[in-house]
Amino acid sequence: MRFRKIFLVCLLLWPEILSACPADRYFFNYTPDCAAAYDAYLSLKIPEGNALLRRAAAADPGNLMPVFLADYEDCLLLMLNGDRREYEQRRDHYDERLEWIEKGPENSPWQRLARGALHLHWALVHVRFGERLKAAMAFRKSYLNLKENARLFPNFTPTTVFLGFEEAIAGTIPEDYRWIASVFGVKGDVVKGVGAIGHFLEQNKAPQTAFRREAVLFYAYLRFYLLQQQEAAWKYVSGEAFGPADNLLNALVAANLALNYRHADDAVQYLRVAQGFPESRRFPVVDYELGYALMYRLDGAAITAFERYLATSPGNWYRKDAAQKIAWIRLLQGRNAEAAAQLKRVLNTGNSFVDADKQAQRAAENGTLPDPALLAARLLCDGGYYAQALQKLAAMPPAALQAPARKLEYHFRTGRTYEGLGQYPKALAHYAAAWAEGQNSREQFGARAALQTALLYEKNGDLPTARQWFRKTLALRNHDFQASIDQQAKAGLARLGGGD
Repeated sequence: MRFRKIFLVCLLLWPEILSACPADRYFFNYTPDCAAAYDAYLSLKIPEGNALLRRAAAADPGNLMPVFLADYEDCLLLMLNGDRREYEQRRDHYDERLEWIEKGPENSPWQRLARGALHLHWALVHVRFGERLKAAMAFRKSYLNLKENARLFPNFTPTTVFLGFEEAIAGTIPEDYRWIASVFGVKGDVVKGVGAIGHFLEQNKAPQTAFRREAVLFYAYLRFYLLQQQEAAWKYVSGEAFGPADNLLNALVAANLALNYRHADDAVQYLRVAQGFPESRRFPVVDYELGYALMYRLDGAAITAFERYLATSPGNWYRKDAAQKIAWIRLLQGRNAEAAAQLKRVLNTGNSFVDADKQAQRAAENGTLPDPALLAARLLCDGGYYAQALQKLAAMPPAALQAPARKLEYHFRTGRTYEGLGQYPKALAHYAAAWAEGQNSREQFGARAALQTALLYEKNGDLPTARQWFRKTLALRNHDFQASIDQQAKAGLARLGGGD
């Protein structure tokens, strides 16, 4: 396979330096410069990481570790920004880096680890750009490399970080990807996978441990989303040990979990911190997340954040969603004509690959804007302002609930608000109503009501009933946010031992 002499980390002469080494002189050495470069990448300090790898390559011309670590630049930039043009420019790096890593010694556990991690990086990148078959094949290659490495070198703990992550997510593979597991023998186990990463962190507490930074991120997200250990995950990422004030990527992670844990005020705080990093200007996702955090507070400044995202994001994901959210804010401001115009804007931007954009596209095609009072209650509830949300819901006139879709959403939002207030019997009653009325709806609320019902029963220790409701969640098909809701339900069954 050709190597076009591009410098993998913006070096001018590295390929020639590597080519000058005899075949038996290639090796993997995780030097201090390599470790510092990894930390820089995981802080989104891309130029600093590149400079450190330049120095590492010059010091050890046959060291393949800089080739491997350079892949973090591609993975992080492409995953966070979704720039199709940059994807086309960088995609050949995948095969080129693999070709160099193959030159490394077979008896080194680093060789298969590097191959496995590269395949995983590009599986995630391919998903980002809608290349589902390529993503599936890369994931399968990664899994097989890591499984073999774990068998051959059982005491080489870095393998655990990536293999544990893959085993966890393989346990909740969406329907579009289930063939990976059945055809290629990819085994998924959410609890086992997350537990393996937890064990790695427990046994490797030194901050400079190779791939500990990644393990921390995997562990936090998997516990939060797949194990429903949300309070524990939130306490960790919001604590000083995680360091969201010192690291752009960590600030983004903390803000994202804050949004999903209904802590809008905390999310705003972390995103303001993120904006203070000079490198944040390279990542429009900061503005997208800030738009959500402000919107949950019913703050009109959210429009400015969403508009900045639309103006600067080079990718196509979440553009429809951002345009729809601007329409919502205009609606809440009583500017109905502008809201309708903004909704039409959804049709002419972005794509419909992710669930949020699919939902926005369908609403725009139908010309559907929500009831303003119900929308305000929804946003306040999503931000964690439950008392204010309940006031909005209680004030809604019965006439506003005549449309089946609005009645369905009303029951779900009221249930979610009561759950946030800790009034679980009232929450379950409204969830039951939403589930009953949402059996044949394209709206997400029937399925989400079933999911929240399952989670409440799980939380209260009634595991048989929780299993029933997870299965009821999966039984509802062809609704908005199908993939993400199904994944959470499958994760629930896996936790309770009731999966397939």
